[in-house]
Amino acid sequence: MTATLFTEIEKLWIESPATGHQRLNCLDMAKMEAWIEAEIPEWAVRIGVELSLQRWKAKFKGDRVRSIAYCEQEVFNACETHSDWIVAEYWERERRKPC
Repeated sequence: MTATLFTEIEKLWIESPATGHQRLNCLDMAKMEAWIEAEIPEWAVRIGVELSLQRWKAKFKGDRVRSIAYCEQEVFNACETHSDWIVAEYWERERRKPC
């Protein structure tokens, strides 16, 4: 896994209201390394984490995502489906972002 991906995921994590703007911990970093060692593509990790954080809904006041393990199923889904629409949707959003 590249340092860039760690940085991107951590930035996404910190900026998300779903996480309470907390930083990733060592166990979360180890989980991401395990995904890459399992040959899960970096784009699947990126898309899975982003979609999980976007879809998360608080059940009570102060509720937040505490671990990247919450995103694991979405990462696996992105990897398994290899759907063109998932990748196309992600890159379309990336193109629209200001530089």
